[in-house]
Amino acid sequence: MAAGDFSAAASYANVIAAYDSLFDPSVIEKDEQACITTAQNVLPFQGSRLREEFNAQGKCIGRKVYWDNFGSFDVDYSGTSFDDTVTCLVPDGTEGEAFSKIYEANVYNYKVARWNDQDCDNEYQGAMMSARRINDAMKACRKDLCAKVATFLETNAQTNGWADSAGSVVGTVTQFNAAEFNMNLVHTMRLIAIKNETSNYRFLNGTNFWEIAQAAQFGVSDQSVGDRNVLANFPMAWDVWLDDALDGFYSFIFDPSRIAFTNVTKYLSDTPTLVHNGTNGEQIYTWRMADPILQWRSIDVNGNIALTPVYYDVEYKKKCVGRSARGEFLYTHDFGVYFEGMLDTAPNYQGGGLTRILQFEKV
Repeated sequence: MAAGDFSAAASYANVIAAYDSLFDPSVIEKDEQACITTAQNVLPFQGSRLREEFNAQGKCIGRKVYWDNFGSFDVDYSGTSFDDTVTCLVPDGTEGEAFSKIYEANVYNYKVARWNDQDCDNEYQGAMMSARRINDAMKACRKDLCAKVATFLETNAQTNGWADSAGSVVGTVTQFNAAEFNMNLVHTMRLIAIKNETSNYRFLNGTNFWEIAQAAQFGVSDQSVGDRNVLANFPMAWDVWLDDALDGFYSFIFDPSRIAFTNVTKYLSDTPTLVHNGTNGEQIYTWRMADPILQWRSIDVNGNIALTPVYYDVEYKKKCVGRSARGEFLYTHDFGVYFEGMLDTAPNYQGGGLTRILQFEKV
């Protein structure tokens, strides 16, 4: 049996065992230059409860969400005494308008990696080569997905609508100078979030506050103790690659429950399925694999919540490309890893189109 041949279950089991051996959960490496922390502050806390929508042919065309827009929250009557025009009847209410939206997949990426039979000597090494190529392709897709999550926050940031806001509001970004970036600014940014009705928020930084936080954690001065208390009460997350991805020194305060994310795969089996067996020595297998790092919060239409791994479609092509000097068949082994999903903001509601994503910049 040639290395990388998935016609036997044992061969694939060897590849998966080799793949798993690449990761030690206690010291798992966060991908180089990937905004892993940003994705981990969005995907596991997203708030969409989506229903699959099918066409007449039974093909899933997207995910649908329903909501009501009641227009105004102002009271119908306000006075110092009871409204005596209300007698035995309950007055007619203002009917909320029903809306729905179908979310379609809008995030795609893929990477194909290869190895050749002549690159290894035995089946064990072939299994390791397969595992490494799958991992290489998955890392590339993960890095791209994390970058898309970061740019999503920037693209969908809303204007700071608080009239008395500190700092300078430039478009959708509230700017502060470097001297203002101290622990006291944390309270100001929280107040801006409250005034913009951003609740249940997460506080995400690139390198803003980084040195202050390190000094607070490891310093010995009275000021460090005070900063440490602020950090303990208002925890922040740091993504040291965020500034590189967005080309600036940025912080975000956002409500992840107003972000919608879903992940779909074309293939449902977790083990390879032969889908093509050509007469020219070419074989194609398909299956899906879970990301060992990223998870997302899945909420079904009944409200059941689960943390679900991000899944990728994997396609493996084995192709005969000739013979060795001894007459043995030589094969190439191509592994394509594909991501498909959806990342969007929640539908508009009372107040209109506010994403509850606030962006801050150190200038």
